[in-house]
Amino acid sequence: MRIAWSGTGKSHGTAYVPHQSYSIAENTGKIVHIKQVETALHTRDMSYTVGAGVLHRTIVPADTLHATLFYFDSSRGFIQDAPVLGPADGESYKQYRDVSSQPPSSLANVVEAVRSFTRLMGEGRQYTHGGNLEMALRNFNSALALCESGTTPNGDRYKQFVLTRLDGTYRRFGKYEQAKDLLEQAVGMSASKELRIEASGELGAIYQHMDPMDDEKASASGSV
Repeated sequence: MRIAWSGTGKSHGTAYVPHQSYSIAENTGKIVHIKQVETALHTRDMSYTVGAGVLHRTIVPADTLHATLFYFDSSRGFIQDAPVLGPADGESYKQYRDVSSQPPSSLANVVEAVRSFTRLMGEGRQYTHGGNLEMALRNFNSALALCESGTTPNGDRYKQFVLTRLDGTYRRFGKYEQAKDLLEQAVGMSASKELRIEASGELGAIYQHMDPMDDEKASASGSV
């Protein structure tokens, strides 16, 4: 496939346009076979160089706020009209550049909210590993409140993630009923299939643990 850009009109071409209304990946009809020679994995907050003719892809969980920032340096080499891999039966894929719908200040607020969420969850995990469960619970609940405030994008997905972490803290406190309620909320949410499966497994373990406890309570009350 080849990449083309548009200006303010309806036409588009392969000549790069700085102020685009959209970019489009068009099928060239050329069938190629890719042979992997080597790979390099780069993770979050890393800076790296992608050479000319090297395939690059960004893999992130669905509905997660992310950004990959590119700086093009032609002095390192480049390929004129560099191709893009795409499905053989695909025709074209258009990406609109609707920058006016969200002002920079709004984007900055979203980024700050996600950073705060990440910080709270990271500190919560550290407190958990250090055995400071009260502080961990405070951080996780603060992250949950942030999700419910509407300031994070795709808040349901982030909320579902927090719920699957909060339950572990409550279980360490021995509060299985609260942990069960949190996991049942997570299972009932459709934001992430993976998190639903994870919550379902944890919920099954809690049900198995709570049944003997209920039997012991019934025996204790019967003996009284």
